[in-house]
Amino acid sequence: MRKQLVLATFLLWAVGSNADSAEPPATEAGWRLSVLTDAANALGAAADAIGKLGDSVAHLVSLGDHTWQTVSARRTRARLVDISARASVLVATQNAAIVSSIDDYLEKPHPDVKDWQAVTSNISTTLESVTNLLRDLEAERSDFVLQSAYETLLRTTAARVTVLMRLQGLSPPIGVQERDELMKINANYKILIENFKTAISEMNKYLQSTGAN
Repeated sequence: MRKQLVLATFLLWAVGSNADSAEPPATEAGWRLSVLTDAANALGAAADAIGKLGDSVAHLVSLGDHTWQTVSARRTRARLVDISARASVLVATQNAAIVSSIDDYLEKPHPDVKDWQAVTSNISTTLESVTNLLRDLEAERSDFVLQSAYETLLRTTAARVTVLMRLQGLSPPIGVQERDELMKINANYKILIENFKTAISEMNKYLQSTGAN
């Protein structure tokens, strides 16, 4: 059944998706590698976007600029806190048999399908949440949004056959090249988490400076 899902997803992409490259790789192995590469790039874009948000808020603080509406700032901070908390823990603590981080996955001698599903589900949820947050900020404070990163994330979450669908349809990575790409995913994921922390800290400073914390 899983092979059929992977094949079906590959065929859908081959006939219709222009999300990340003009032509699909010629082999399934090449396609699998491209899915992991696309996911790493999407997480890198998410990290850049949240980093830009933190920098933008820090700039407001440095200028003493209080033009951002307090209600909106509080709402954005709450969303950042929520996304960050969910992104930091891959699975519920009561399900200890499944990996709780990509580090755990990489260290596990024989990760199984459930382990991989825990990783991919969290990555997908995080990327979709970041995209939705940026979409709302784009409508309200476009100067906070790093356009190149935002456009990458829109392609990731809105293409006909998305990176996220392909990632979740993939069987657990095997081989040196696939695990190397997973390490890149992990590195970008960690940068994203750190950028969340920085952005939340800058949001706190902004709200304190307005007396609205």
